[in-house]
Amino acid sequence: TVRDPYSHRLLTDLGMEVPLLLCTATWAGRYYGLSKTSDEYVAIVPPDPRSIHPPSVGLHTRKDVEQFVQGRVFNLARGFEQTGKKPVVVCHTYGEVGLFQELFPTFCSNDPVAMLRFYSRCETVVSARLHACLPAYGLGVKRVVSVPIDTRGSAASHFGISEVHLQDLSYDTVQAALE
Repeated sequence: TVRDPYSHRLLTDLGMEVPLLLCTATWAGRYYGLSKTSDEYVAIVPPDPRSIHPPSVGLHTRKDVEQFVQGRVFNLARGFEQTGKKPVVVCHTYGEVGLFQELFPTFCSNDPVAMLRFYSRCETVVSARLHACLPAYGLGVKRVVSVPIDTRGSAASHFGISEVHLQDLSYDTVQAALE
């Protein structure tokens, strides 16, 4: 099996019959007996700026990328905040927390069950990480937007999850994707 449309197309073009399936992270909540519990938060899951090659987003330095990502997150979080929502920046590594903790509340955990419990309390998840989009979707979060930074991240759109590219990310583009 494969989990993204690019691998599926490549193997199909080579004459192989390969099923395209969602990553098992989609069903992780079910494995742990978890389901959606509330609409308390809006999770904003930024990419780790260290994983973005500066020229891929039209920038020159890692510092430029950090500021770019911080600006996108700030715009997005402020937009949700202005509509009465509670945005939380969810970091998947502790190295990212320092970039965002002074802007908005942050959540980070090495415990996958704690992450799933957090996502179960979200009305909306906007994520540059496929392994936040898929578990949130699997938990029953109806408003999920993928912000792919590579072909792997684009796999979420194949299963009906809306997509907004990082260069276009703003509160308005996320709202349009959710309509």
